[in-house]
Amino acid sequence: MACRRVEMLELEEVPMQDIDYADSFFNSFRLFYPEFDEWYRRQASRGRKAYIHRGLEGVLDGFLCLKLEGPDEDFSDYEIPFSPAAYMKICSLKVTAHGKGLGRILIRVALRKARESKCDGIYVTVYPGTKETDALIRRLKECGFLYHGHRGSEEVYYKYIIKAFRDYLDGRTPHCFSPYIEIMSFESWRETLPELEQETLAEAEATKKCANVLDDIKGISNMGGGASCAAS
Repeated sequence: MACRRVEMLELEEVPMQDIDYADSFFNSFRLFYPEFDEWYRRQASRGRKAYIHRGLEGVLDGFLCLKLEGPDEDFSDYEIPFSPAAYMKICSLKVTAHGKGLGRILIRVALRKARESKCDGIYVTVYPGTKETDALIRRLKECGFLYHGHRGSEEVYYKYIIKAFRDYLDGRTPHCFSPYIEIMSFESWRETLPELEQETLAEAEATKKCANVLDDIKGISNMGGGASCAAS
């Protein structure tokens, strides 16, 4: 089987204080969140980091900020509140480099961090109705995120993470759950489903070389675009 070429994308994990939040890249965040600058400065002062990608001449064209939340998090203003548990929130996600698969790579980074942090799920809130945010919603759905009600004017999208995959199968195949449930261990998936297509495995191997922060992300396919931000 011929394998599709996967372009190597160099991601960096950097302190938010080292990124110029006045960059025009963040203007779309300010459109939906007038308090974005204040939120950004607050997160930077706390030492929070972000995953970024820079294109030609060092221009910022990809940004991902995550937040680990515990069982004490307040979800009272959500239409469908989450049960007390550990969650990974995608606070900010934007890609302007289209056609390179960067959007999906950043989503997979978020999923990996959620698995590593032993989270029960991962979620994001998005203002729908623009070309940019609707593109993000499509990519989230393609990665298995499901609509989970509203938070005010924002839509909430959520994905479960299964920690004990073999115990959860109970005689069923992984196809029953993919892509709507994230598996804690890709290797357990691979062992259970040895007939994975060679193209998928080849892409996974290529993706492992993207950057140190992506040394075991799996299953990347071409996808780009999208923006979201939550001031939290």
